[in-house]
Amino acid sequence: MHGKRNFTITNIVVGAAITILLVLLAVLDSLTPLGFAHGFLYLPVLLLAATLQNRTVLRWITAVSIIFIFSGSLWSAPPWDDEATLHVIASHRLLSVLVLLTVHSLIEKYASLIGRLETARSESEFQRLSDNLPILIWTADANGKFDYFARPVAEYTGVDQQTMLKNWQVMVHEDDRAHSEHAWLKAVSTKTEFRAEFRIKVRTGGYEWFVVQAKPVFDTQGRVLKWYGSGINIADLKELQGQTLKQAKRYYNVLESITDGFFTLNTLFNFTYVNNQAGKMLGVSVGDLLGKPVWFPSAGLSEEIFEPMQSSYRMQESISFTQLLTHNQTWLEVSIYPSSEGLSVFLRDVTQERELQQQLNHAQRIESLGHLTGGVAHDFNNLLTVIVGNTDLLLRYFDQQKPDNEKLIKVTTLVMNAAERGVTLTDKLLAFSRRQKLTPEVVDVNLLLKELEYLLVTTLGAEHSFALKLHSEPLHVCIDAGQLEHVLLNLVINARDAMAGSGAVTVGVYPFAGFQQSTLDRDSLVPGHYALIEVMDTGTGIPNEIKHRIFEPFFTTKETGKGTGLGLSSAYGFIKQSGGHINVSSHLGEGSVFRLYLPLSNALPNREKQALTRYKDTSEQRDHTVLLVEDDPMVRTYAEQALEDAGYKVISAENGEFALQILRSQNAVDVLFSDVIMPGQIDGFELAKQTNQLDPSLPVLLTSGYPDMAAKHHIHKDWRNSILMKPYRSDELIARIQALLHSRVR
Repeated sequence: MHGKRNFTITNIVVGAAITILLVLLAVLDSLTPLGFAHGFLYLPVLLLAATLQNRTVLRWITAVSIIFIFSGSLWSAPPWDDEATLHVIASHRLLSVLVLLTVHSLIEKYASLIGRLETARSESEFQRLSDNLPILIWTADANGKFDYFARPVAEYTGVDQQTMLKNWQVMVHEDDRAHSEHAWLKAVSTKTEFRAEFRIKVRTGGYEWFVVQAKPVFDTQGRVLKWYGSGINIADLKELQGQTLKQAKRYYNVLESITDGFFTLNTLFNFTYVNNQAGKMLGVSVGDLLGKPVWFPSAGLSEEIFEPMQSSYRMQESISFTQLLTHNQTWLEVSIYPSSEGLSVFLRDVTQERELQQQLNHAQRIESLGHLTGGVAHDFNNLLTVIVGNTDLLLRYFDQQKPDNEKLIKVTTLVMNAAERGVTLTDKLLAFSRRQKLTPEVVDVNLLLKELEYLLVTTLGAEHSFALKLHSEPLHVCIDAGQLEHVLLNLVINARDAMAGSGAVTVGVYPFAGFQQSTLDRDSLVPGHYALIEVMDTGTGIPNEIKHRIFEPFFTTKETGKGTGLGLSSAYGFIKQSGGHINVSSHLGEGSVFRLYLPLSNALPNREKQALTRYKDTSEQRDHTVLLVEDDPMVRTYAEQALEDAGYKVISAENGEFALQILRSQNAVDVLFSDVIMPGQIDGFELAKQTNQLDPSLPVLLTSGYPDMAAKHHIHKDWRNSILMKPYRSDELIARIQALLHSRVR
């Protein structure tokens, strides 16, 4: 009768039978005044209640039966005036009660005996079973005192059972004894399940981790009868758990150390993990995001990102796109990776990459325009060579013959002026394409600006103030001084035009080293030391939307007819061709600052400038033959005429192959004059090289409309080779031919 019994159909039937019998006996008692036999009829009810094996029910049935026995005498109509009958009835009733109590006591003792026998048998079976299980089994009494340890416990720990029964903590690691004992005492006092993880001694030495559990067994009154416990070795699980924790910590450290933002969302799109970088990008602390939905207003994400997230999870497909964070104007590359548990999202800041890509695109566009303008300028130079050269010949003819037709002379002069303007325009185009012909020399930027100051002040006008800040030490650069002066003058003119009314322009010179300027400077300057020239004005400034276009050719903000759009583009090309850099910083209403970075030179200025030696026509020229190689018919005709007018004999060839045939067939050539860019396998450089092999003493003069060819021709170390840039006048051509002839070693 220990414990609670299952409530079955049999219990219901027995209970119903007991109830019916009690009712029938009560009715029967009400019909007879004696009730002795009726009292004994309650015995079957009591025996039937015993089959339920529930002491509480048995006691209730016994009590009800006794009540019914005494009440039956009241329900019947005994002759109460007969005292003898009254004593008989009372004695019969008391005798029935005594019989019922005796039977009840016997049933209780029998049930207790049976229960003890069952308990002993079950404990014997329990111990026999626990001795053969691969886990540690133990029991304790109702007060929590250990009373049994299975044999495997002693075999495993090496501690005998008597020692463990006296103090079970002897087999527990000393660092785990306090918390394990506290957990056991708490479970005993609260009558709740005991569970703890601690290290248990091993016979072979050392300790291993176990998870130890125990549950109490209660009687029908809820009192603890016994504790049954077990211990399972979890050493392998602990090792695996440790490895898992290490791996998790390693992954955590990786996710926290990467420069990308990273967060995870569950299936409800709530934040489950956010690394610190993601919190910084979103402008929200990690703690404020965890557990919140991704569309939480303070999450810092725009609504445009929600639809791709939902679509990625719904389709189980990864998605990547670029998104602008409006609160800090940061461009993020968002990569979403779905799984059955939610989403993993990477955020990469691509703001600087986008800026660099825009700068690259701008540089490539400028480079493309440079190639285009360079090609146009080359072809235009060929045309200008013919126009300028023949117009010059015509004007020289007029000067010699003194014709009476003044109108013809005037028209010819106008043609020459227009051609010279064309030459200037071509020079600007070539300057932008970094192909103009430069004559670099070492100059001190301080002295150059000091000499230019008067012209800058005069150009600026009286209504504007001018300040010049020079460096205390010389700053030497190797540059075309004339071109640099032209660039500075152009910048001051632009500053004057940008200042309405009165204003101020400041030009300063400073040494510059490192890359402490803008990102554009870091990407455009090579490591080294520079002379920095700043031209600062107080004008209207440059709008951001056009700032990136100011160095493009033909782009201008001036009124029609007031600017060609080539000033800044030619300045850009010149500075770049000189190995430097130019940039601008400007804000509307705050003026502009143009910065020119020029590489410093260790050389000193050459104060002695040699003037170009001009050679006059002599009769000796009639004894010299020039081999002219030019593929353009008009240029070739002009050059033939200029050379013949100067008294030279001319042999013409339209390409390098034909010129080599002439050189191999005769020795009457005194000078080779050849274009650089020609059709066929042999260009001007290759022709010069093979000419030097045939006759090392033969002078070679090259010509080209591409100024960068002037730099390339220095790869031919023969000092007799030189180059003449197109367009050239007849006197320039004759002077260069004469110079080569006079320097020839015979």
